[in-house]
Amino acid sequence: MCLLQWSSTNQVDLLNGDCQSAFLQGAPDDERPTSIFMRPPDDPVSRQAIPEWLQPDLLYKLSAPVYGQANAPRRWYIHVRKVLTELGWITHTLDPCLFLFVEKVKGTDIVVAVLGLHVDDLILACLNGFKHHLDAVYESFTWGKAWESRDFVFVGRRIRQHPDHSITVDQASYVSEVPVTKTKLDPAEPLSNHPELITEFRSGIGSLQWLASTTRGDISADVSLLQRPPPELTVADLLEINAVLRYVKATNDAYYKIVSVPWNDMLLVAYGDSGFGNAPNGKSQGGLVVVATSKQALEGPQEASLMEWRSYRHQRVLRSTLAAEAASLDKAEDYGNFLAAMLSEMHDASHQATMRAPLIEVLPVTDARSLWDAVHRLTTSFQEKRVEISIAALRQQCRNLRWVPTEMQMADAMTKRSRVLRDQFREWMASPIVTLVESRSPEDISLPGEANDPWRAPKKGGEQVQGFQAPQSYDRRRYQVCEAILNFDDGEEEPESGTADATEAASATIARGGDALSAPSVKRPTTLQSLRDELWQHVHNMPNREEHMAGGQQRSVIQQTPAEVGKS
Repeated sequence: MCLLQWSSTNQVDLLNGDCQSAFLQGAPDDERPTSIFMRPPDDPVSRQAIPEWLQPDLLYKLSAPVYGQANAPRRWYIHVRKVLTELGWITHTLDPCLFLFVEKVKGTDIVVAVLGLHVDDLILACLNGFKHHLDAVYESFTWGKAWESRDFVFVGRRIRQHPDHSITVDQASYVSEVPVTKTKLDPAEPLSNHPELITEFRSGIGSLQWLASTTRGDISADVSLLQRPPPELTVADLLEINAVLRYVKATNDAYYKIVSVPWNDMLLVAYGDSGFGNAPNGKSQGGLVVVATSKQALEGPQEASLMEWRSYRHQRVLRSTLAAEAASLDKAEDYGNFLAAMLSEMHDASHQATMRAPLIEVLPVTDARSLWDAVHRLTTSFQEKRVEISIAALRQQCRNLRWVPTEMQMADAMTKRSRVLRDQFREWMASPIVTLVESRSPEDISLPGEANDPWRAPKKGGEQVQGFQAPQSYDRRRYQVCEAILNFDDGEEEPESGTADATEAASATIARGGDALSAPSVKRPTTLQSLRDELWQHVHNMPNREEHMAGGQQRSVIQQTPAEVGKS
């Protein structure tokens, strides 16, 4: 994706080439202690075509690696690197398969061409006036066909470059070939009783995982959360896989987009989010999204390039929402810094990613209010001391941390299975829009009623701009009640006194349309359940009615008990 961004930012054409019989072009195999011999084909047609193959004692000694040898890919890479190095190319310090050509222009070293290698497929681009460097590459290898430009398939992905040099990437042709399994078995039936269905499950989840990791970020959470050991699988799991496959087929034209962002104005935004205890075995599901956009996003909506996304399971069991959010933010910031380092070296020829900090700023983003508060405090005291260490680390590397409301948290779709979020992310990644508005001070968030308005997506002509759409018909107070529950963190130590008064004050604040958990004079109650009970009473004083959800769907407001509110 960094190479695509380089091409789009510099507004130059992409080229794609496929080497013919690549392994046979590789360096001679001098790594083996003994030679390898092969017998000629023994089928009648081959022997009739080449009479000498009729000799029973005929053997061939391999002089070059062939497909099937364990070291054949390595010998091919050694040959490619040797040829490109002799032509003047250098390898990127973070990726041995990414090559850069540096040339002095007006006394300054500039990266004038880039080349990416994936086995026998190459993708290249160069600045205007330096095509002779690519011509030299073309003359150095044997190609299966002429190089393609602007619309081609690279490693299973269809890459299209548009007149404005924006780039879209999809896998529509692959999606159409993925089969869907049909079965009429009881959903509770264990798949272990049907080995052929376990094979079908593995085939389906494997196809979806390939899509989720390359072009279909919208199904990442589905793919990750549906995976479990074979002994635990049931027919219901296979049916879920089939449902996701049908969704992918129905939306096979989905794609993600790369747009041109000037180097001197580039900003990487790293969204980190996490569920809590929503993955198998009590673990939490984390998610991250990294985009490249203009620094003008700090002032208003801006187009962005989708650079990276991940839906993953935290390796350890996390004991609080704050711990889960901190772990996710840390990982998102890591991915953002890696991409910034990659792009910095591709932009500035004098920059080495392993020696200096990235030249491109990385802006971490969270929707966890408690995490934002903890990072911006001088000191904190938590019952879970491991969280204390995580927050201390984030405090050093994320001083520019931004908070956004949940509907503007792009990584939210990576943390849970939700059809609404899945559809929203698919539409968003086709034309990413990012906006980040800076809060004037932490006290501004505690203002009742209008505190969060600067964070909401701006409107044009009365309609919200493209991005994650907030449910427009949500009652404001009900929405703030839900937000208060979600942002509550019970891992921080609190005074033993004042709990009842704090709960009453919290309810009163919400009743006025404010945010109970951010009111400066309100102490957080010792337990979450007491707040839930009070919130439940407030919620159910509201009238029952239909609420419009994102995407035009509707659902009824279901009456819930306090326990159900807490569970949801």
